[in-house]
Amino acid sequence: MAKIHEVRRGGVIIGYSVDLGVQPNGKRERRFHRKKEDAEKFSASYAADPTPIGVLLDRKIEILHCYNRLREVGSTFTEATEFFITHGARKGNPEIGLMIEQILKDKESSGRKIQYIDNLRKNYKLFAEYVKSDTCVGSISSEKIEAFVYNKNKKSSPVTKRNIIRNLNVLFKYAVDKKHIGINPVSGIEKPKVLFKVPSVMEPDDFKKLLECCYKNKWYDRLCVLVLVGFCGVRIEEASKLRWDNINFESGKVMVPATIAKTGSYRRNEIPRNAMIWLNAIRDERQKDEIISSGWEHLVRSAVIASGINYSKNCIRHSFCSYALAADWPLADVVAYMGHNRSPAIIAQHYRNLVEPEAAKRWWKIWPADVVEDLPSDYGSSGKSRAIFKQMEVLLRGAKNK
Repeated sequence: MAKIHEVRRGGVIIGYSVDLGVQPNGKRERRFHRKKEDAEKFSASYAADPTPIGVLLDRKIEILHCYNRLREVGSTFTEATEFFITHGARKGNPEIGLMIEQILKDKESSGRKIQYIDNLRKNYKLFAEYVKSDTCVGSISSEKIEAFVYNKNKKSSPVTKRNIIRNLNVLFKYAVDKKHIGINPVSGIEKPKVLFKVPSVMEPDDFKKLLECCYKNKWYDRLCVLVLVGFCGVRIEEASKLRWDNINFESGKVMVPATIAKTGSYRRNEIPRNAMIWLNAIRDERQKDEIISSGWEHLVRSAVIASGINYSKNCIRHSFCSYALAADWPLADVVAYMGHNRSPAIIAQHYRNLVEPEAAKRWWKIWPADVVEDLPSDYGSSGKSRAIFKQMEVLLRGAKNK
């Protein structure tokens, strides 16, 4: 505890001086108090946290700068200190590049899907390049993030901007949870309004051309993926990762494992009859192989170009949903096929009444041209009989070997 000396004037005690000793600047520091009890309290407080008075003098410019900034927003040092402590921030404040590595590692360790982690990695890399990877997390303001979203990515669609904000929110919420920062700078950023855009739907004749082009050129890998998307509602990213043994030809069902499904939810879709005809026509013994190679995007694109049809992103899956609803499939079935269990209202709102029932009939009667004449006249009507698949198998294998 610092020494306390009486201060006298004319032999009368006028106060008490607390001797703080020689400071780093070489000068002796003392603090004067009128009352002895005040001097004792100060001495005890200084003993608990002996911050050299000289340090305060040396940091005078910094203190005044912070004081003026707080005064501009009507706050004080006490309020700022309380806010910092209340929000649980701690000293650390790592560089943004290091924190990105940490969050990706933790997401991977927690079992998150590879596709999700890869998407985060791609977005965070662009953000780190924009703010500089050695910038401390606590130094990144809401204004800086807004500039990245709305200026750096000004040509991106509103949906893309919303996705960027969503991913950055994950990043900075992680920083808050780890107590690297006190508040999430993304939380107050306005999200762009996304206007409803009518989903693009493929004409039945165009899809038939595309499938027949693949069938004629024996591009069975591409044909299988397109059939699963257009007639079974499987996402093309999911279908591209399936194996042949995910298709059960006996029960007429395709299994989408949880490890492949976008939502991480296992589903087992019944294969419609016209889709089963295509799959039986290209069936072989490669039951343990992947349906298509990792370069599936290029392969599908080349098939679209070769067929000479009109095509837009995701139009085949949109078509499945639209034609299924137009063919009076129960909404619950369509939602389950697409793996959208949490959003049946969105499915109904976006895809109902996009196509005419007559077009839907043509969609669900698309099958290989070389077997049409041998199909029953009522083929494609309601019902889920599997007996006809057995009857067709010999014919289909014969057509494939011609």
